[in-house]
Formats: sequence, structure tokens, C-alpha cells
Amino acid sequence: MTTMNAEVYDALRAINVPEDKARRAAEALTPDTELVRLSARIDGLTVDLQGRIERLKVDVGGSIALLRWMIGFNLALTVAIPWRIIAH
Repeated sequence: MTTMNAEVYDALRAINVPEDKARRAAEALTPDTELVRLSARIDGLTVDLQGRIERLKVDVGGSIALLRWMIGFNLALTVAIPWRIIAH
């Protein structure tokens, strides 16, 4: 029995719960270590994924800003060339 099992088992026995029932109840109340490990791994992966998403947002934001500048320059040049031809 793990520490938690022993504590629950002792508490149940102290209130006169039969030994077999106290043992089953203590085992049922013990967290499954595999599930605890899996939960911790999922939490770690979630944090990692959130970090990656934030970095991607920054990268995409920078790319969009560059594209805006490129479109603006292209638009200005596209307007300037016909304007120069007509005005000359």
C-alpha cells in the first residue's frame, strides 16, 4: 500500500470498518499513477503548444506587416508611373 492508502486504510479501520472493505476503499481512493503521469505530460504538451502558437502569431504578424509595406509601395509605384506619363 502507498502512503495515501495506508492513511485512508488506518482511518477506516479506526472507525471499525471491516478490513477487506477498508482495503478496497483505500485502494479505490488512491490516484492511478499512470493517469497522474499522463496528466502531467498533457499539461507539459499544452504549455509547449501554447508557446509555439504564440511564436507563430508573432511570425505571422511580422509577415503581414511586411506584406502591407510591399503592397503600399507597389500601389504607390503603380499610381506614380501612369501619373508621370500623363503629366509629362
